[in-house]
Amino acid sequence: MWWGINAIPDSPSYRFGLMVASFTWIGGYYVPVFLISVAYEQRSWKLFGINAGYHLVGLQVIAQILAYWWL
Repeated sequence: MWWGINAIPDSPSYRFGLMVASFTWIGGYYVPVFLISVAYEQRSWKLFGINAGYHLVGLQVIAQILAYWWL
């Protein structure tokens, strides 16, 4: 059904939250934007790791809260 709920029927909510946040982070909203800043603005990979990690942790927290509340 909606957002793949039926694909993982017995999955605990924390696992679903981790999957959704990770796919959102990798899938086109955060990582490509930061890779462009490394490629075209000549920013360091260390800064890329800090920025990307910050947003990954934020997404994980938000996804855990929403998955626990929604499922």
